[in-house]
Amino acid sequence: MWRQRVRAILSGNTIDDASLRSLNLYDDDEELRRVNSDDSISNNTMRITYTRSNEVIPDSDSNSLAPTLPRGSVHNSVHTGFVDADIDKDNCVEKTKGAESEEEDEDSGIPDGGWRAWLCVLGAFCGITSTFGISNGTGTIQDYLLTERLKGQSETKIGWIFSLWLFIMYAGSVQTGPIFDAYGPRVLLIPGCIGWTLSVFMLSLCKEFYQFILAFSILGGLSTSMIFNPSVAVLGQYFNRRRSLATGISFLGGSAGGVFVPLMLEHLFPQIGYGWSIRVLGFIVLGLSIVTCICVQGRTTREDVDWREALPDIKSLRHLDFAACTAGVFLVEWGFFVPVIYLVGYARSQGLSSGYSNAIIAYMNIASSFGRVIPGWLADRYGCYNVVIISCLLTGIFCCAVWIPAGTTKAGLTVFVVLFGLGSGSTISATPNCVANISPLSDYGKRYGTAYSLASIAVLTGAPIAGALTDNNYLGLQLFAGCSYILAGIAFIIARLIAAGRKLQF
Repeated sequence: MWRQRVRAILSGNTIDDASLRSLNLYDDDEELRRVNSDDSISNNTMRITYTRSNEVIPDSDSNSLAPTLPRGSVHNSVHTGFVDADIDKDNCVEKTKGAESEEEDEDSGIPDGGWRAWLCVLGAFCGITSTFGISNGTGTIQDYLLTERLKGQSETKIGWIFSLWLFIMYAGSVQTGPIFDAYGPRVLLIPGCIGWTLSVFMLSLCKEFYQFILAFSILGGLSTSMIFNPSVAVLGQYFNRRRSLATGISFLGGSAGGVFVPLMLEHLFPQIGYGWSIRVLGFIVLGLSIVTCICVQGRTTREDVDWREALPDIKSLRHLDFAACTAGVFLVEWGFFVPVIYLVGYARSQGLSSGYSNAIIAYMNIASSFGRVIPGWLADRYGCYNVVIISCLLTGIFCCAVWIPAGTTKAGLTVFVVLFGLGSGSTISATPNCVANISPLSDYGKRYGTAYSLASIAVLTGAPIAGALTDNNYLGLQLFAGCSYILAGIAFIIARLIAAGRKLQF
């Protein structure tokens, strides 16, 4: 029906019947005549009549018809905001002005902008900086523990401290998801920020392995789960068409933390010692947490959430597109933290200086900042699955074709960390949107929690597996990271084909 298709603005030029009907404004001639005879008028539409020599013709087969638009005359069924069409004497040209997408945003109830939405992005940025950003800089902390604080312990054992922390942070998403859906973000953010700040200060006092596990891995993991997951999920309530861009901006916090944490700690450790260096980090976490709690506000809640939704939604994995997407998220997380955690130790094993070894993490995160924003903009324009697939495949190739042959030199390793930062940054920031694209808005929190709770197993096992593959030779570790990314790209290809078929933009 034309009522569902277009609103046309017709010029006064003479056109023939074929040109007029090519607009598909009406299903048949009878409907066209009925529109012209309809006397009902509204302010939002426009009435169209046949005329010849400035007279209304009720029923004519003439080849020379000119549409007359009486000033102020409108028909009450042709809605505004769909398509504007300009018709000249010889042809018909339709110009779509993007009102369809705006209509969709209004229908979905998502503002897709506004000061509250961008304030929420600021809060999410701070929340991600204080959690995921610090995780990007843990290589410096792990290296210090290996050489000083926990000297004599194996690299694999120390790796469990940070793997367990990340595992709990990701696994907690399955509980925080339904709580977020039911009550909004602040009921999670406030206790999470308090617990995370306390955990960082307790980290400064730890001396034994079990103390690191209790104070940092367990308490810190539970607390960061209540900060990181709502900070990501809340963006879906404010953004639709620009969701990937907003998520990419907020995930810049991961890059920011990955830059300042290793550089700051590398400078402070020899100056004021381990304890006060970590306390300085704790005060930074406190400030970021305050901004997060103030700025992040939810828009919608659900009243039909029950306790069963605090379990992984295994039934949703019956949808093959979601199952393949979850596998892709799992494999991305499996490969991502391997270079993040082991690059510092790898650089030292190649005879590079301690200062450079810690600086390469900063280089990687600076490159990652571009990888989070620019692909986010591209994802909104060309589809987040398209961007994630390309990024995963390229990142896997970088690990296998650049890191392995060229990573033994300073220049080669620098090139790799920059390329890895660009590729991995886009995969980390865009994968939540891949989940959102195939999930109903009301169930996004639950599905996000399910996907990332399963991905937490990858976070838990990735670093220890990579550490076990090291054995004075990092080739196995490098292949593990590269193959994980390539397999992730294949999984996202499968999810895309199931969900969108041959649709180009998805």
